[in-house]
Amino acid sequence: MSGTVFLSYASQDAPAVRRICEALQSVGLEVWFDQSELVGGDAWDAKIRGQIKACTLFLPVISAATQARREGYFRIEWKLAAQRTHAIADGTPFLVPVVIDGTREPEALVPEEFRAVQWTRLPDGPTPSSFCERIRRLAGADGSASAHERAPFAADAPVAVVSGADTAVGGPKPRRRRWFWAALAAGIAATVLALILIQWRQRPTTASTSASPVAAPGKAAAGIASPGTTEAGPTSEARQLALRARDAFSALDSTRDDFALAEDLLRQALAKDSADAEVWAVQSILNSSYKQRGFDLSDARREAARSAANRALRLNPHSFEARYAESLLLPFTGNEGREREQILRRLRQERPTDQRVLRDLSAVAARTDRLGEAAALARESAALPGGDPLALYDLTWDYWYAGQPEEAKATLAATLAQRPFAGALLLDAYLSCILDGNLPLARAKLARVPAWEMAEDRGGVIATHIYMYSRDPDAAIKALAALPRDWLSDNFYRGPKALLTGDAHELAGRMQAAAIEWRAALKLVEARAVSRPNDPDLLLLRADLLARLGDHDGAAEALQAYEQMVGAHYTEDSPMPWNVVEVYVRLGRRAEAIRQLGYLLAMPANVSHGLTRTRLRLQPAWDPLRGDPALRRLLLEPAPPPANRPTP
Repeated sequence: MSGTVFLSYASQDAPAVRRICEALQSVGLEVWFDQSELVGGDAWDAKIRGQIKACTLFLPVISAATQARREGYFRIEWKLAAQRTHAIADGTPFLVPVVIDGTREPEALVPEEFRAVQWTRLPDGPTPSSFCERIRRLAGADGSASAHERAPFAADAPVAVVSGADTAVGGPKPRRRRWFWAALAAGIAATVLALILIQWRQRPTTASTSASPVAAPGKAAAGIASPGTTEAGPTSEARQLALRARDAFSALDSTRDDFALAEDLLRQALAKDSADAEVWAVQSILNSSYKQRGFDLSDARREAARSAANRALRLNPHSFEARYAESLLLPFTGNEGREREQILRRLRQERPTDQRVLRDLSAVAARTDRLGEAAALARESAALPGGDPLALYDLTWDYWYAGQPEEAKATLAATLAQRPFAGALLLDAYLSCILDGNLPLARAKLARVPAWEMAEDRGGVIATHIYMYSRDPDAAIKALAALPRDWLSDNFYRGPKALLTGDAHELAGRMQAAAIEWRAALKLVEARAVSRPNDPDLLLLRADLLARLGDHDGAAEALQAYEQMVGAHYTEDSPMPWNVVEVYVRLGRRAEAIRQLGYLLAMPANVSHGLTRTRLRLQPAWDPLRGDPALRRLLLEPAPPPANRPTP
């Protein structure tokens, strides 16, 4: 039977699990959410065992409550599910562990079989639509997943992007099934399928499933449709896995957990067929996406993207996906930027409605002083069937970087009108803070962001900014405590979590607690510097933390090493980054710090990295300068006129 999901949990977690259940039911899934653990009895036990034996997916809900309970019926359920995996073919989804709090996987008291699959975190139970859709596809609810899995890996299919409003909570209730008739029907279907396969295998081979043909111009998939068919014949198992991987990491609300799931699926796909160009192309796109999202900027990740794209192109140089993967390897500057634009324009000629290509062409235009062209391309994608909120979201940043905040806010409103996804909601709260200085509104908007997003680095960091600007350090500490990683990696902040936690303690006047956090942060920085001693970002973090800890000589030495490493020559036209200015403030170099702040405020947002007069008024980092007449004069000066983003 397709679409049947078994939720197994400790009774203490029933409210959170009920929210997960309702969200899954809202997308048409049949969910077994038994709330009668205390009933017991042989009949009840037999019923539960039968459900575990018959369900399509088993979702164990892991939490502090399950950790605390060394005995419980849910542990029998978990062992039964673990045993069933031994009779299931490799690559067939069945176990989907879900963690609803900060319980760490290495410490979790679970069967070993649970550790062999990717876990998902849903703090307190609020469930994103991307997770529900993924479960629906894995479960094959209403036949939709089975059709999706059968579809060949289409050369003319854009990466799927979730669009439209989130499905409302609620929906159809579980129906009673006649398992005998279902089993009989499944047996008949299996027999018919076997006969079909025998006939298919006897037909003459006309094409290899390892290479998708290039679609003819005008045959591109419209909008964000699911992958269609190609002339390559039935989809291989490897491509089915690659399709599932692509859906996981390209969803609008995808998280690090989704990226990790995609990596696991692609490992399985390559193990089944290492000669499929399309699978290697998705592997490359995933690795490039790690960089784009700010999740992983390492050399190893970039090399993995390059190697996979080259492998895909060698296997099939005509593959659309492989050529798109190649375009992601090229930066936006110099000759390589022009080469990337040429590749993207050729791809657009083949598939005019591929939204990835439209978005990327828009980004290239924005970064080369063609903001009008960028806006036209983004809006063209957003006008396609199903919309494209991501294109509008990216355009919001383009306007912001060009120093046009009003256009940025209007475009963000259009983004939210198409779909209020988590990233857009976070940006909406952030702009209310640093542009308008409306802290109550920013906090109210922050409350609209799903709880699961607040366990992601960006959610926690933006919340910390808003709470710190609100002079609410304890709320900032709570937001940071929800982040499961000690080292945060996001385009908003990259560094040790303890640095930010220490700042919050400092704002609260708890200097001993602040020093403990800063020393812990310094240890993390120094541990990373062992293998990367010439990393300028680590040198700057070391200078920053030593200054916070009062070691001004050590901080000045590290700062000098950083400035020499990056070849810093600060001028009015090439000002000091504001995070460097913060170190100058900590070292007491106030006159130079204020001069550099003046230079920054006269620059477009992409140069000032988002430093605004409103931010300067609110951010606690500038408190030591508050009484300086030069800073007061600076804050009273009118804002500079909007300017286009300079060519990088």
